[in-house]
Amino acid sequence: FPYTTLFRSRVMGNLEQQVNKLKEQGFIISKLGRVEDEYLSQNNETIDETSVLNILSHCVLLRFLKENDRICKQITYKNKEYVNGEVISEEKYNIPCDDLFQAKKLFSALGFKTLVDVKYDVIEMKRGDFHFAFQNIDGLGVLVECESSVNFSNSSLEDIKKEKKKLWSDRK
Repeated sequence: FPYTTLFRSRVMGNLEQQVNKLKEQGFIISKLGRVEDEYLSQNNETIDETSVLNILSHCVLLRFLKENDRICKQITYKNKEYVNGEVISEEKYNIPCDDLFQAKKLFSALGFKTLVDVKYDVIEMKRGDFHFAFQNIDGLGVLVECESSVNFSNSSLEDIKKEKKKLWSDRK
């Protein structure tokens, strides 16, 4: 079942303080790593506030991951469900790929073009079914994303919103 992104937000203040606050609440660091994503798209539409979610939802990512001492290269597609511009669920499809350069050549032949390169260091923390990922994005700053591994596939939008609210209040 897919993870549900409960929220994504810019981190204001000191990253170390945010990590320590979560540690005090029983979260543990589960991953340290580096992510380098190249977003590829066949969409030639101009990116603006109204089109960005549609364009991103059809992108394929060429992804280089370094987690602790492990290196992984893969092709990723994120099947996201949106309601009023808010991510309600996300299912990731990851295909191992030893040669990202050749994968890019294949996608180029199929009409894909590089939309954007996103590179960031990540600190992932978890407690139970909840995962926080602090993403220190090159040239942008720090974002925090929270996902739940609770199976929401038969849940209503209201149930998902209640879970988001509960997690947010637990976080404070």
